[in-house]
Amino acid sequence: MGAHLLSALESGYNGSVDEFTDVVHFEASVNGRAMMDHDLPAAGPERRNRLLRRSLAYACLALRRVPEESEHPVLGYVSLSEGGLADDTLTSHVTFCTRRPGILPYAGRIQDHSGEALLELSRDDAAQFLGGHTG
Repeated sequence: MGAHLLSALESGYNGSVDEFTDVVHFEASVNGRAMMDHDLPAAGPERRNRLLRRSLAYACLALRRVPEESEHPVLGYVSLSEGGLADDTLTSHVTFCTRRPGILPYAGRIQDHSGEALLELSRDDAAQFLGGHTG
């Protein structure tokens, strides 16, 4: 399939490759994880700030390990949203996938995501967040 998968996450993925119609959504599913938040306050600005910093750090550290000569650009996506219908706990999810010609992007138009805050990061963005260090 030619997918770019994070080796540390691929081994823990239990889904079937056959359930995906394209490689980008397969990558996003295997490479996606909810950010650990059990040690954070239940609500408030401290939860939001620490959860966002943790998610950005994780995304940037993973992206900086992507080889520059990667055939397709690998992007990271960090989302912040409330947990669900009966749960207003702020949660975060981080995933990674490629952008490929002829395949719809993972997130489409970022500005169309109204139920969550969604950030798309490139390898170059990660380098800027980490002070230019990409290796």
